Amino acid sequence: MLNFRKYLKDTSGNLSLTVAISSLVLTAGIGVAVETANMSRVQNKLQSQVDIATLTAAGTKPTRQEELDYSTLAFDVMVENGYLAENPKPEAVSNGTYLDVNVTLDY
Repeated sequence: MLNFRKYLKDTSGNLSLTVAISSLVLTAGIGVAVETANMSRVQNKLQSQVDIATLTAAGTKPTRQEELDYSTLAFDVMVENGYLAENPKPEAVSNGTYLDVNVTLDY
């Protein structure tokens, strides 16, 4: 069993240096974990917005003879769901069979 009284009486500084270095590493690890969790949250939210926009745009039929602008339609749906209007507009490509919507944000 450890005797902590021995460490309290020790004035050589070895324990202080070990605790200081360990606390720096621990703090950095906590910071990385928090940022990774936040990035994952932002990515999941963006993925949900793109999924909703893609499904809405794919289900929309053109009312006139001209082709729909799927990028603008997807962007409008994403803005209605919390996407910031100053963020980049998504790119939407349709070949008649499928609709592919891509958006990239800086974190």
